[in-house]
Amino acid sequence: MTAEVKEKDANGLVKEVRDLAEKKNKDVLDKEKESRLDARLDELEAKNQELVLKLNNEEKAKEELAEKFETFAKKVTRLPAGEEGKKEDKDTDEYRKNFKDFIQKRISQNEMMHKSREYVQKKGYSVDHNVDGGFLVSPEFSEDIVKKITEISPIRSLSRVRSIRGLSYNQRKRETLISAYWVGERKETTKSNSKYGNIEIKAHKLGATADVTLELLLGSDFNMQSEVSEDVAEAFALAEGVAFTTGDAINKPFGFMSDPDVGIVNSGSATALEGDGIVDLATELKTGYNGMYLLNRKTLGEVRKLKDGQGRYLWIPMGDLSSGKPATINGYPYMEIPAMADVAADAFPIAFADLRRGYQIVDRDLMFMAETDNKLVSDGSQEYVFFRMTGGAVILPEAIKKQKIAV
Repeated sequence: MTAEVKEKDANGLVKEVRDLAEKKNKDVLDKEKESRLDARLDELEAKNQELVLKLNNEEKAKEELAEKFETFAKKVTRLPAGEEGKKEDKDTDEYRKNFKDFIQKRISQNEMMHKSREYVQKKGYSVDHNVDGGFLVSPEFSEDIVKKITEISPIRSLSRVRSIRGLSYNQRKRETLISAYWVGERKETTKSNSKYGNIEIKAHKLGATADVTLELLLGSDFNMQSEVSEDVAEAFALAEGVAFTTGDAINKPFGFMSDPDVGIVNSGSATALEGDGIVDLATELKTGYNGMYLLNRKTLGEVRKLKDGQGRYLWIPMGDLSSGKPATINGYPYMEIPAMADVAADAFPIAFADLRRGYQIVDRDLMFMAETDNKLVSDGSQEYVFFRMTGGAVILPEAIKKQKIAV
């Protein structure tokens, strides 16, 4: 979100996004304007995603406070040892006096420039030659590291999550319900029983290994162990999101889009999404489930242009942001899942699901880290090995429906 967007109140955002949507509807053939509107809508989408997901773990204020403290601590460690032992020569003292006079307006700018040229000519100091003073000028480096955005699929935030003590978790489920019969007077009831089953969800090992030289450990401005740990945690979240979505269950979780028991609804077109197909997808989920559309950013751009059979746009801009009403597709909330497929023939680019009822994630404790000391002796580097045990699988297929681009 830009500063301009942040400054707008909820009502202002609502009016703006509705105006943009209306303009877009009227100017479909204007590709340049459509591109600008898409970019603006994408910008506003970030706020909408916050309202849908409600991530409680993004404590921005605490992170900023921690960063400020870390920056302050680094600056304290870099303060000079003191001015003792430093001797300024007569010319330097004179230059400083002239500069002070210039600041206090006791001499003119021209006089100061003239005295500066005399000083430089006399001393021969410059930064373009190291021996003439270049060695005395230190480059300034940033206190932080700029990093590209990693698009993580938030399946963990939408699903059931359970910590386990072993290496697998068995979820018991009812397969069929006992039958009930209308019985006449003095008639025997028909016997039947509910049938039960079990789903085993294995915790698979997700790993990463980083090799850091002793020179980098000792000479870096950053705490390299912390830096590597943060990068690995981000990489793990990225890998998990993909596996929970499309994983094939081979040494990894079984993604909900890969499960053959999940119902399929065709889009109605061999190459594209159709408005009626998206409506049909939602109606396939039983009443009682809290379904939401799951799709990636590019697919969302396509859905914004679609209408239902009555000519109404499926994507409804954000309602009252101040009361927490997000944008909807066909009246239902939606969530961006980067790991979902793009729109293409025979692809599955969109799902309608209640993952909190239908998908189970299991974690074996948290992330493990081990340091190998033997390598430090052999080649002067430290190896950090990270592992995490996690698994996932569909436990209630009827709570998830996916759409295929097909007739």
